[in-house]
Amino acid sequence: MEDAEDIAYVRTQAEKPGEAACPAAAAEARACGGEVPGRRTPRDVRLKLHVLASGSKGNCSIVQNVATGACVVVDCGISLRAFSNACAACGVDTSRIEAILITHEHSDHTKGLGVVTRGLAKAGTSPAL
Repeated sequence: MEDAEDIAYVRTQAEKPGEAACPAAAAEARACGGEVPGRRTPRDVRLKLHVLASGSKGNCSIVQNVATGACVVVDCGISLRAFSNACAACGVDTSRIEAILITHEHSDHTKGLGVVTRGLAKAGTSPAL
């Protein structure tokens, strides 16, 4: 019965930050006041969303960790100039971009990927083989 109880607990607590996401961790999480020891919880991390462009002519957003400044670009359907200008306008330091995530292959999400990645290349990166 404990397994069913743990599963029910996880299901009812799923939207609460810091709760265990699997039955095996539910008891441990309860014992720690809902937190899994040694893990950062969603309430510890503040993210900021910057929408640089949206629409059929191009989509591009940046998710930024407020504490560290680290950024992830989500889609890259705009030119390097538009990307750079939009980043400057919203105060994003492009040297803090850690990754680019493409949601799907439509051109309004990808057409600027090549020029933006070349424009943002960091030391230690290499061209595709």
